[in-house]
Amino acid sequence: MNRIATILGVAALTFLTSFPVEAKPQNSNQNSYRRIRVTFTPAGKGHPRYTSAAAVRSTKCNVGAASSQKSLTAIVPSNSQSLTNKSHPTFFAYIPAMGASHGTLYIKDETEDFFYTQKVDLPSEGGVVGVTMSQEIPGLEQGSYSWFLQIQCGDSPAIDDPVVGANVHKVDGENSALWYDIAAESANSPLWGDLMNQINLDSLADKNVVFIN
Repeated sequence: MNRIATILGVAALTFLTSFPVEAKPQNSNQNSYRRIRVTFTPAGKGHPRYTSAAAVRSTKCNVGAASSQKSLTAIVPSNSQSLTNKSHPTFFAYIPAMGASHGTLYIKDETEDFFYTQKVDLPSEGGVVGVTMSQEIPGLEQGSYSWFLQIQCGDSPAIDDPVVGANVHKVDGENSALWYDIAAESANSPLWGDLMNQINLDSLADKNVVFIN
């Protein structure tokens, strides 16, 4: 636990630096979708944190090979609180094409204690990923949390591995501000492009999502 806290403590201090990245599709039949516009209404309070990548000092990840690549980014609105009514939501990120095939999802609660960690397999070619909390662990209860996705560059997690994340607020009931739920429903459909345009991530509008459990 102390090692995990050290890794993310250093990452939080270095989140102002970003570096480059690219996505891989999940199988879907886009012909089954009608072309309609999806509208996301921001919650209007709070701001997501840690949406850009932490600095990377390790040379084991092929980071920054192409200056035209996108930065490691948490896919959330930049100016509003991101909500879900799911106990086991899916978190979205754009990761670099840097050869890393493993990572760890961390969830922290409001007390800053670690609530949950989950090892995940990542596409080594990079892309948009949707990492879903495992149903095998207790779900989120109403309240605020932070999530982090650490990209493992070596044989095991290291303090200088890249990390990205954001906030998530668990609420009860339905409304139009449930960002994580709307994103999960829109992924790999024509609605995804509309959603990315609305949060100023136009470059991800034509990307498919690889879902990871």
